Amino acid sequence: MQLDERMDPSELNSNLGGMPDALRLRSLQCTNNGAIQWDIVLELASLELLFEIHVKDDIVWDCLKAEFEKKDVDMPTIFLPQELCPLSKRYISRCHQNIGAARDDLMEELGGFFVPKQDDPIFEWLRDVKGYSNGRRVEAENFTLNTGNRQMQLSICASFMLRHIFFSYNLPCNVVPAL
Repeated sequence: MQLDERMDPSELNSNLGGMPDALRLRSLQCTNNGAIQWDIVLELASLELLFEIHVKDDIVWDCLKAEFEKKDVDMPTIFLPQELCPLSKRYISRCHQNIGAARDDLMEELGGFFVPKQDDPIFEWLRDVKGYSNGRRVEAENFTLNTGNRQMQLSICASFMLRHIFFSYNLPCNVVPAL
């Protein structure tokens, strides 16, 4: 049973104060016969951010545009922020569940290839995917600036990894002359 089908039949017919059609699970599904519909993925990312900001950060609808601009994300086109006002907490919760179910369906369709973590927003994942496709790779932060002498030094994380490699493989320090 899909999440948006849990409502009473009387609620399905009346959208006044009820669940908008754009936020029903069938409208949010990003896959169709094994093909990913990327325009719906972009909308899903916007909606996920919209509900995340509205529910967790408790930001009112007229301040959402500034938050979207700050995160460099387009506002959703299928659902306007003004439509959040008449929604009850129950419907907001159901919309949030539908967005989560559509996200899970998308992750299932990706089949384990470059999938985001569960707590990563889709808009950040899309930004990373586009950057990776454009040739931008993940850069390790191996060095930090020493505050005492303003010289670059190996970060704690990088030095721990090197220490782990040396002790795990029983390497002497003179194997790597640069150290």
